Amino acid sequence: MHQALRGALGGTTRSLTPERNGVNALTWITSAQIALALVLLTGAGLLFSTLLHLEAQDFGFGTARIQTFGLSLPNRRYRDLSNAIDFEQKLLEKLRQIPGITSAASGPDPTAGDALAEVFSVSEGGPESTDHPRAVRVTVSSQFFETLRIPLLQGSDFPSRIREDSEPLAIVNEQVAQRYFRGANPIAAHIRFGVPSDPNTARAPWYRIVGVVGGTRSIAYNADAWKSDPQVYLDFRQERKSPIGATNWGRRKCDFLVATDARDGLASSELQRAVWKLDPELPVGRPEALTKKVMARLTQPKMRAQVLIGFAGISLLLAALYAGAAGVLLAVAILAALLPARRAAATDPMTSLRAD
Repeated sequence: MHQALRGALGGTTRSLTPERNGVNALTWITSAQIALALVLLTGAGLLFSTLLHLEAQDFGFGTARIQTFGLSLPNRRYRDLSNAIDFEQKLLEKLRQIPGITSAASGPDPTAGDALAEVFSVSEGGPESTDHPRAVRVTVSSQFFETLRIPLLQGSDFPSRIREDSEPLAIVNEQVAQRYFRGANPIAAHIRFGVPSDPNTARAPWYRIVGVVGGTRSIAYNADAWKSDPQVYLDFRQERKSPIGATNWGRRKCDFLVATDARDGLASSELQRAVWKLDPELPVGRPEALTKKVMARLTQPKMRAQVLIGFAGISLLLAALYAGAAGVLLAVAILAALLPARRAAATDPMTSLRAD
């Protein structure tokens, strides 16, 4: 009997060892998964907080009741840059005559932050700098700042009419004025693009600064933060010898912005009539609200946040299932230990001793 008692107790000890080891292993796995899930949830929360901050920031330009649309001018009819510029100018005049449109301009999407900054020089009398100033060159028409409600801080906008042989003009944003002029008045200063040591820079035109406007925020593709780049705005009518606009597969891209006083914005039919009066062969797309373009810039960060939350949720679910398995194994271990213990407890010790 004593041997039976020791065997029962020994069997109990041996049976408890693997179950205890299994419980410990599952406990470590479950703890690691919960920790990983918490890290993922924290990261997703921070990313969503960043997105809310991005959406709440002041862009420096208006978005309400502003629409954008683009046209592709085929090179076979607009190979001469002057023809393309004349078309843009005439279309702007027709757009401004449409009832409900308060202003119209040509220029790039203000939310796009993928353009590279270029080196520029300041004429004598300007601020001295040990490094080369850099700014993004932006080609726009008159009423660009009025359409986007970008404030004019100093000087004036581009004139409504300008001759081809007029002095080249430029407007800088406040980032250029603050960073490179260091408090000095930039109005009437002259700048030109290009590295001073490059011989081609000597042939580049000097632009006289006529105004300073407020800075705007843009965002690069797949980025998580708006940025305020130094920008120099040039009048598109004076860029007749420069490759303005993006040429792709034999077409030149033109971008337009219109501000309306109507809640529904510009109708596609009105836009088509204005374009087809100048060129009936041009395809015209549907205008898009600027607010949608701003939200589209945040699509990639939102997708990353959603994926991160999805992984965090899956990790939490798995942790809750590996926790359930540990509980079941622990219950089995307790039952396995309880039955032999009860059998051993029911044996009379004196009977076992007498048998020995």
